Amino acid sequence: MVLKAPPDFLHDRRKVGWTLLEDAPLKGDSVLGLRDFLIADETHTTGETMLLRAKEFGNLAGQRHAECLLGNQCDCLPGQLKLIPKSWREYDLVFLGTLWGCEKGSRHPVVLGYGDYGWGPSWWHSLDEISAVLSSRWDRPKRIVCLIE
Repeated sequence: MVLKAPPDFLHDRRKVGWTLLEDAPLKGDSVLGLRDFLIADETHTTGETMLLRAKEFGNLAGQRHAECLLGNQCDCLPGQLKLIPKSWREYDLVFLGTLWGCEKGSRHPVVLGYGDYGWGPSWWHSLDEISAVLSSRWDRPKRIVCLIE
């Protein structure tokens, strides 16, 4: 699949005073896949541990990837391409390739979740909060979105 990046973020958190700390570029043909960040019998982990494990995987997808996926989910356009597989609806998708810093100093990734109104993004949970929040959210499994080469 070819994801075309907009010139800038569609949801630019700098407009609300946040700082872009890390950003995964969107280039060429991108094939996205999901990775589990829990090991063996773990039921949860910290956001920092999740980030460290994700960086070991390498090729992390970020906000640009998430926005391209969201931009291709509209049901109202005839023949609109659907890039997020239906099988991914059971997961909260964590895009750790982009991290935003808020005024309080915490770091925030992009998370896509599927609900009554389709896919939607959120930034409001920091890495410190995200693991606890995600592990309690409707008992849904979580996956890190990575680029598959």
